[in-house]
Amino acid sequence: MTEALRRWADDNYLAIEEKRDDELNIIAIEGVGDFLYLHPDDKGKIIDQRFSFAVTGAEFDALYDGVVKYILFEFGGKFYYSNIKKDHLRLDKSVVFRPEFRDFKYLGTATAEELVPFVHLGVHSEYEFLNGSSNCEEWAAKAKFNGMKALGICDRNTLAGTLAFQTACLNNGLKPIIGETVTVACNYDPAADVQETFALKLYVTSPEGWRNLLLVNKAINVDYQGFIPSEELYKLGRGLICVIPPDSELNYFKSDAERCKALLEAYQAAFDQVYYQIDTVEFESEALFRAHLEAIDTYICRCRKMKAYRQTLPIVINDSYYLDREEAPLKALLNKVAGVVNAESSTQYFKNSKETILAYEEWMDVAAPLYEKIIDGMALTATLTDTIEFNIPTGIRHLPKYKFVKTTVEDAFFEKLEQGVQERLVGKVDDLDKYMNELEKECAIIVPNGLCDYFMILWDIMNWCREQGIMTGSGRGSVCGSLIAYCLYITDVDPLKYDLMFERFLNATRVSGERAKSSDSLPDVDADFPVAFRDTVKAYMSKRYGANHVCSVGTYTRMKLKTCLKDFGKVMGVPFAVMNKLTKDIDDQIEYTWGDLFNYAATSRELFRFVQDHPELVHMTKYALTQCKTSSIHPSAVIVVPQEDEDGNPIDLFGWMPMKKMGDVLVSEWEGKYVDKSGFLKEDILGLNQLDKFSSIIKLIAKNRREQIDVNTIPFNDEEVYRYFQRGWCEDVFQFGAMGLMNYCREAKPQSLDDLIAMTALFRPGPMDVKAHETFVDIKNGRKKPKFDPGMEDITRDTYSLYTYQEQIMKAMVVGGLTPIESDECRTYIKKKNHTALAQFKEKFVNGYSNLIKSKGVAEKRAVEQASEVWEKMLAFASYGFNKCLAGSERIRRVGITRGSYAPTIEEMYEIKNRTSDLWLSHESLSDKYIRSGYGMCWSLNDEGRLVRNKIVDIRFEGVRPVYEITVRSGEKIRCTSNHRFPTPAGEMSIDSGLAVGARLYIWAGYEETNKDYSFQRGRSQNYPTKGQCGFQRQEYHPTVDFENFKRQHAGCPCDKCGKVGKRMEAHHMDGNRANNDVSNLMWLCNSCHKKIHFETLPRHRMGEKGLLTRLEEIVNIQCVGEEKVYDVEVSGNVSHTFLTDGGVVTCNSHAVAYTMMSYWSQWFKVNYPLEFWTTSLQYASKEADIPYRLVEMKKTGVDIEVRPPDINFSGDTFTCDPETNRIFFSLGKVKGVGDRALALLKQMKAEHGEVFSFEDFITSVPTGVNRTVVLRLITAGAFDLVEGVRNPRQRLDIVKQYLERRGEELPEEFATPDAHTNAWWVFKQREITGYGEVDYTRMLNEYGLGKRMVRLYVTAPEFEKKNEGDEVCIVGRVNNVFERQTKRGDTYGVLQVEINSLIVQVTLWADFWKYQPETEATLLNRVVAVSGRVNYFAGKKVIQSCPSTRLEILQ
Repeated sequence: MTEALRRWADDNYLAIEEKRDDELNIIAIEGVGDFLYLHPDDKGKIIDQRFSFAVTGAEFDALYDGVVKYILFEFGGKFYYSNIKKDHLRLDKSVVFRPEFRDFKYLGTATAEELVPFVHLGVHSEYEFLNGSSNCEEWAAKAKFNGMKALGICDRNTLAGTLAFQTACLNNGLKPIIGETVTVACNYDPAADVQETFALKLYVTSPEGWRNLLLVNKAINVDYQGFIPSEELYKLGRGLICVIPPDSELNYFKSDAERCKALLEAYQAAFDQVYYQIDTVEFESEALFRAHLEAIDTYICRCRKMKAYRQTLPIVINDSYYLDREEAPLKALLNKVAGVVNAESSTQYFKNSKETILAYEEWMDVAAPLYEKIIDGMALTATLTDTIEFNIPTGIRHLPKYKFVKTTVEDAFFEKLEQGVQERLVGKVDDLDKYMNELEKECAIIVPNGLCDYFMILWDIMNWCREQGIMTGSGRGSVCGSLIAYCLYITDVDPLKYDLMFERFLNATRVSGERAKSSDSLPDVDADFPVAFRDTVKAYMSKRYGANHVCSVGTYTRMKLKTCLKDFGKVMGVPFAVMNKLTKDIDDQIEYTWGDLFNYAATSRELFRFVQDHPELVHMTKYALTQCKTSSIHPSAVIVVPQEDEDGNPIDLFGWMPMKKMGDVLVSEWEGKYVDKSGFLKEDILGLNQLDKFSSIIKLIAKNRREQIDVNTIPFNDEEVYRYFQRGWCEDVFQFGAMGLMNYCREAKPQSLDDLIAMTALFRPGPMDVKAHETFVDIKNGRKKPKFDPGMEDITRDTYSLYTYQEQIMKAMVVGGLTPIESDECRTYIKKKNHTALAQFKEKFVNGYSNLIKSKGVAEKRAVEQASEVWEKMLAFASYGFNKCLAGSERIRRVGITRGSYAPTIEEMYEIKNRTSDLWLSHESLSDKYIRSGYGMCWSLNDEGRLVRNKIVDIRFEGVRPVYEITVRSGEKIRCTSNHRFPTPAGEMSIDSGLAVGARLYIWAGYEETNKDYSFQRGRSQNYPTKGQCGFQRQEYHPTVDFENFKRQHAGCPCDKCGKVGKRMEAHHMDGNRANNDVSNLMWLCNSCHKKIHFETLPRHRMGEKGLLTRLEEIVNIQCVGEEKVYDVEVSGNVSHTFLTDGGVVTCNSHAVAYTMMSYWSQWFKVNYPLEFWTTSLQYASKEADIPYRLVEMKKTGVDIEVRPPDINFSGDTFTCDPETNRIFFSLGKVKGVGDRALALLKQMKAEHGEVFSFEDFITSVPTGVNRTVVLRLITAGAFDLVEGVRNPRQRLDIVKQYLERRGEELPEEFATPDAHTNAWWVFKQREITGYGEVDYTRMLNEYGLGKRMVRLYVTAPEFEKKNEGDEVCIVGRVNNVFERQTKRGDTYGVLQVEINSLIVQVTLWADFWKYQPETEATLLNRVVAVSGRVNYFAGKKVIQSCPSTRLEILQ
């Protein structure tokens, strides 16, 4: 053990023991484990340049074999420990151990002797912004380590951290003491700008004290500007302990004994108990420290003479703003970031009993009275806290009451429910009895458990919105499972129609018993409202239920790695430009650890040097990470509290929870998760932009067509709507507007709302990871057959046997013998991925479900196996985000990789394609190939136990996880996670599901030659075929004769599959048997279709290939080898997957139903009211880039709508439409440079002057506030095209001249260029200021006269997207960017980004063409060019690359 470690252990009171070993230095802590203590290597390093531990051979073996549990190391003068994190280097695949930076503190039991019982009451947590630090869990952990029984918090002027603090204390077996340091204004003067303020500490002893402290906090953060007048404070002292701190009024006026006496008597009269704080702080400022000691001396002297002082006992409270002495610089840094100045000290840390005594040890002889007071004050902390028995109430529901009734709330509830039944059920549903039974079941849960008020409040809000004409969402989340919510118009989703379960929303165990105390016991209802009316709804709730009973939820922004570095660098004088450069690659949206900083430094020379030069800044960053920095308001969460407490006494927000005011908004100081924990009702008033769109469309329809549309009456059987979905015409369709879902619609071809609901649920990251969305399409379109589990047919029929929704899982579990309530508990465990809790239900399900299967005639053993399989399939829902993975060090045996060539591991394949490391630079061509064509081919196991060719679809990184090494008898090994499945003779198994020593795995057994009934013999001359055999060697019989006759007869014929005549036409054996040359078994195919049909239908009989045999080998060993990077390997579903299985994947059905209804409505409006839909769609386009895509789809659908530039007569601040001419006019508000003031003046002019008939008419009547810039912008945008009869955009130049001549000005230079006389120039200018404008490139090409060949090759943007790889084309467009790149040989080539209206095409001009081009970046940029070349793919996108016949011409 080194002296440094011994000193560190002593300073931190760690009880460590050294274990002797010849080669290893092992340190042990009782109850924690063994640590391998690493020493610097020969170069003085603990961590090498690879950001891994530098270890000796013996140390490596100890870590690899798990001899120790942790690694202990010194870094930067401090000691840290790390879990054993095993990793593999990319190049040589050697094993390394990555460091974590955990403080080597608070482990085991502290060695410090508790000389005096002591409780620390001075915690200033991270919630005291940029002054306190460390989260509550860390404070509680240190208190527990030091053997304390309680811990107290006293943040300045905030109670935000109280519930987090209480939770942390209880988790660590500590009694929480709730307190606050408050700012008090003495002699408060309302007229004064600055008040005279001092501090007091208040601690809660009872529920009454908690309510009073909440009111004190309210005065500080709501009523006044960060203080409470002393007169008000004295009225709220019951149930509170008052502690007089060093910066109190008493110490400030200590020279005035009478005033001090009066002040003490006032405190003693107001509060239950009063104490005087002794703090063992030592300030850096000598004057401050002297004043501090003088205040204590004055107190001690007066204790002997004055009764008021004697009755105010001393108590030792060390105000602690950081955990340990070494963190002292952190407070000063945080203060500077906040822009405040506080007294600096290096001793304001969390001291234990021994450190508190030692702080003034030297005073023992020279100032014995002070020393005695310190000892007494320390003992008093323990005595005092023993008498306090108060916790903030949690686990109790506080639901508000609905009081707007004449009789009882239950009567009102049943009245509205009966009304809803008559309007929504009677005469509208087939099985009314079924619905009534469901209502009775729901009422049996809602009414007895006091939830009628809750439903009536929701009904009231939704009813008010309907009365005000505010559109509301159809519902989302589990509430859609409630028929009562449907009948009360809280949702618009009929749960019985869509097989939703009420138990997922509410059930008996959730609203009563122990579970009712949990944070998720309250019903969860999220309501959608138009964004424009969200604040209106909040205002109604506040007015209806009382401004003091409704508030928003507070949130907190925390410091992240990049923020810390930049903020601390700024206050420490590091230039902003330097910090910007150093941190540019750090994503502030990711919560990096402190160790990640050193990982970055290992790859950046500048950052590495910075870390070396600024050690204090770097170390302080560690302690500041995740600290609260600022507060904000949650955008949607609203709290409604009861107006009476449990005893019927009036109470408002300020008596329930700590509040603050941000602007004019009341906000809870507690974060949302603690609001839930405390049992209050939190509603999410969500703003949904789609509702604003629907409202706009409906208003336009009413205005244009005099029709009133109710979206809830829209039929779901419009065939034209589904045709739009099938064509992928989903631009700006809610949820379906992304390119991925558009393509998915084309594949799935939905024909019903059920199809759309399933697609919405499946096209999500989790289900897509296991290709459930593709399986759905294959089954739906007949390419695969559904495989229904026995008894589950009705449950999974609509999703083609796939488990897709949570409700399906719950219902399937009920089929297996679980109760609906138990199925909901399972759902909760699934949500939390609690596999241990789920396992308790497995036995009951397997027993119940196997009995069901046996009743259908299945043998008992097989029934149990099948029940287990179904259970595992359903559990796959819980783990779909936790994919079955292989270690990154494994290699995939791939097709076409010859011996001696580079065979990357799975990790390397992933990194080369995704370019997540520098490895791809060494394999650039391979990286390009992976990006362009994928990872290539591998071998997969087929039904016959052979390995056949299959495509590697994707490789996904799944993090670092525990890895197991499986060894079979013949020595083959594989590393994988415990849930990775293997095909076995007994079915697919994983270590988690019972794969163990003795089980048998399929192992490669060598090659097998494929069928050689006929073969083409190449090579030596004697192997050439005899005449008449047409390239095939003669066999004992002549089956090839019929085959060759078939080929001769079909020469020149088109492909039977695609209808094209290709250069290579081939005959295909449909049954895969090449000896069967019967004409009925042959098809005539092009080479491309021949390959495809072999992969799709005959993967194990691919043309001319060798097959791989397998054998079964017994597993002899399975062992955990530590943590490694793991990857999810996905192969094509055409062959059974040797790595992954097709498990059922489940997402939230009720979300899918409600939101898919809105998706359908979007498409329905597009089909039936296209003018109003597209007008609204263009208005709500969030980005200018969206507009061209919407215009392109408008043309595709064939609607007769003309989109015009903004017009001075028709346009306003939004897009407008003219139903008579079927025109849509761009918004004047979208014209850049036309501000709100100009828009208001133009609107005023239109109201006073009326329609404008000419530009001259406009000029004579326009207000003077519409300046020259605005007018020129309007002309350029085309606002006067109609009134001036402009047919070509270049005619706008005449209007500009007319305007400037009237003003007596010369034509500006930009309008005097030759280009200003072309249409394209004006369209480009229009697009710059409006985001809209289409150039007629076809016309430009024809006018330029490039020759017949270029005209023949020319394609428009839509035509280009349909071209195939290898086709030669010519495009015309504007060059947005020009780049020069170099090949590996150093040849320079050019890359152009050519914009063709809404399409951007990358054009690569290779070196053999580029070097002869006189054009430079300056001459090509922003020019219109015509360029020809061949279509190719790069990085998954269609591009053009130069070829020998390429031409490049500048048209403008």
